[in-house]
Amino acid sequence: MVNAPNPSVTPSNTSASHTGLTSLLHALKDRGLQRLYFSRTHPPHEIQRFEKTWKLLGGDFVRTQQIVGAGYAALAEARLTQTPQVLFTSCGADLASLTPCLADAYADSIPLVLFSSQGISSDDRTQAKHGHREVPASKLFNPLLKQKLTLRGTEEIDSILNEALVKASEGRPGPVLIEFHDLLLETPHISEKAAPQSRRQHQVFTPTPDAAQLFLLSELLRDAEQPLLLAGQGVLLSQACGNLIKLVDTHQLPLVTTLLGLGAIPSDHPLHLGMIGRTGIPAANRALHECDLLIVLGARLSPRQTGAAPEELCPDAHVVRIDIDLEELAQSNVHSELDLHSDIDHALQALLNALRTETMPTREAWISNLKEYGLTHPCDDFSIREGCHPADLLHRIDHLTCDEDLLVVTGGEAIQTWVARHLTFSNPSRQLLTSGGQGSRGYDLPSAIGAAFQRPDTTILCVTGDQSIQENLQELSTLVRYGLSVKILLLDPRSDEETETVSARSELCFQQLAKAYGVPAVHLLRVDEDLDATLRRFLRDPGPALVHARIDPHCSPTPQVARDASLHVMWR
Repeated sequence: MVNAPNPSVTPSNTSASHTGLTSLLHALKDRGLQRLYFSRTHPPHEIQRFEKTWKLLGGDFVRTQQIVGAGYAALAEARLTQTPQVLFTSCGADLASLTPCLADAYADSIPLVLFSSQGISSDDRTQAKHGHREVPASKLFNPLLKQKLTLRGTEEIDSILNEALVKASEGRPGPVLIEFHDLLLETPHISEKAAPQSRRQHQVFTPTPDAAQLFLLSELLRDAEQPLLLAGQGVLLSQACGNLIKLVDTHQLPLVTTLLGLGAIPSDHPLHLGMIGRTGIPAANRALHECDLLIVLGARLSPRQTGAAPEELCPDAHVVRIDIDLEELAQSNVHSELDLHSDIDHALQALLNALRTETMPTREAWISNLKEYGLTHPCDDFSIREGCHPADLLHRIDHLTCDEDLLVVTGGEAIQTWVARHLTFSNPSRQLLTSGGQGSRGYDLPSAIGAAFQRPDTTILCVTGDQSIQENLQELSTLVRYGLSVKILLLDPRSDEETETVSARSELCFQQLAKAYGVPAVHLLRVDEDLDATLRRFLRDPGPALVHARIDPHCSPTPQVARDASLHVMWR
């Protein structure tokens, strides 16, 4: 239960420099937080108090149109910086709206600290005590949280904040909820010097690999004829790309990635076979099925990666998993013979050291066969009857941006698959932000806002669909208000033909809608000789812009594995 501050204390008899609000914001600034995202739906008097104090501390303050926009913007910044971001909400309606954001943070391992100020704690709320605009936050979000904490008084700010930041960051990152009484921010805070240990930067434990297990791994790798590395997001989170590329190049090891692992190794690296999974690359899935040793680096191996029959994933292979999350190693749906609890970068460095004097057998024939298979089994090699081909559009954009930094943001479903297949990535210059675990609609536009604030000198490309953009369309005004140079490629599968399957679709004119918000927009009906010039202007002109491209409504990612099938069915 939250101990409510003395109700006799009001803002009129509280020193502005010694309140719970100022103490909390000072604590956040001391720990390196640079930007606060708030929703315009937040009570105006609270926004003004937060904004004034935060700007006096030298921080940036961003107002989005809706709380979910603030949530996704904060998630994007957290993912790019790999440090926890902070979000505030003060009423039940806004808090409930954050469910998809918390689901994405939990599924995609993004560190987030959510402060929820309500009149009563979730732990003490019963139906009889239910207050106006309140929800039982901890009960609602328990499956999506790493931890729930309760801030009972201003004297606990430093200790609770340290605990939340550590928990959100350590192991597999994720969201932490801090509940507090809504009067705490107005409560006087005794101006005493904090104990030296309470203001220090939070320390995160990083496990290192066991020497005996590392020896077994090096033995397996030396004896394998068809070894394969599988890179997940853990490689990116541990900043292990350099050691991964060194291991691949030194010992000529083929590699595949998960969706969230794209960029761990350059897409055009000669030993990179592509993304695995239900909508992965055929050659990558085939390599997974044929390998005799699979080394999984920081990947969850959910059904999206393994297919419906994980026991058939790599039937003749020894499976080794390296992960920082003990719970993930213990509850894996793929049987493994060796589990290393370690930070990925530390494990790769140790493995490189262990193999320093080893000479690996040549695997040229197997690698050559996989590459040849990839050339003869292209993705999305379908013809279209109308509109633009999505793969063609993405290839052209990839070519136009090949010599510059690019950050791509997209949501889920077919468009996510096309982006992953037809744009090239190489961390950190060309990165992908996407909703991997949830495939959330509405993820893309507000996430692009957070990316644009964090990477103001990088081209931000938001690839979205007609349904996803409408989830948070109001954030177009946020782009205009802050002059953010986000480029929106809207792939719209609606048809001009009046057929039974498409006539019920909305006939919104996205070009006019974007212009109503103040965003320049153009409409593409087909691929022609002027397309490159149109795309070049779209990418180079300052400020936000939108290209509304009609694509054939009958096209879908091909090939792909049925939801009830195993991955090797893709090439049968």
